[in-house]
Amino acid sequence: MARHKKKKWFARNAPEPKATLREAWLSLQQGNLNAAFQMTAQVLQQTQGAEEIQQAYQLLAEIHFRRALETQNPEKKLPHLENALAVLPQDPRFHFHYGIALLQTEKAAAALQEFDLVAKTEPKREGLAFFRQLALLSAKKPLAKNQQLSEAETNTLKVLELFTQRPSKKLTETPVNDPLLGNSQVWNALHAMRHDKTATPNLLPTEENAARLSKAVSAILTYYQGVAAIRKEDVQTAKALWQQALAKGFTTPWN
Repeated sequence: MARHKKKKWFARNAPEPKATLREAWLSLQQGNLNAAFQMTAQVLQQTQGAEEIQQAYQLLAEIHFRRALETQNPEKKLPHLENALAVLPQDPRFHFHYGIALLQTEKAAAALQEFDLVAKTEPKREGLAFFRQLALLSAKKPLAKNQQLSEAETNTLKVLELFTQRPSKKLTETPVNDPLLGNSQVWNALHAMRHDKTATPNLLPTEENAARLSKAVSAILTYYQGVAAIRKEDVQTAKALWQQALAKGFTTPWN
């Protein structure tokens, strides 16, 4: 009898679904995804109100999406984004980031499908045209014409196209004006490493150039400098550089 009364007391004094959802949104904004998830699941279990259920599902999808954004490893991003899409399959943000994660895990054809879905609803989404071109390039398909790309994006695609499809040609033979990954010297160095197993170029930028590089680009160059070190059998330097790359967000099989 006492247990039965206790259940009734909790039922009468349980927070209203809207109040719980407000707390869940606040937890989400504060980065406490686990608490937000627990409160959202509680609302879905306890309420039958259509409005509250809709809000809870929107929140649930956002939680999965935030978990994906907090995950560095692209392979581990995928299930979080898939969970978000299972809840809100029409959200172009989820498809866009899912496409990027697929591209990062060498699933270019699937990534292209995601980018095409985004293009139907948000054709001018920032970065979409560039990532779609990258997917086409990775899938060994012709690049789309008349795309609204920045000069840096256009030049980067030119270099990548030469790098992947015409490896015998020197990259300096094509006009390169500040691509996203640096100047043609960097690309020629990476080109040499790809086709010459003994090549050990210096990829680390000068202090002046380093200030202009994004964190992601700096991480990539640091990683490949580690590859150059391991080719010299300098294991300690290689490990240190790979740890630096990891700290900058570049996850590799060696980390």
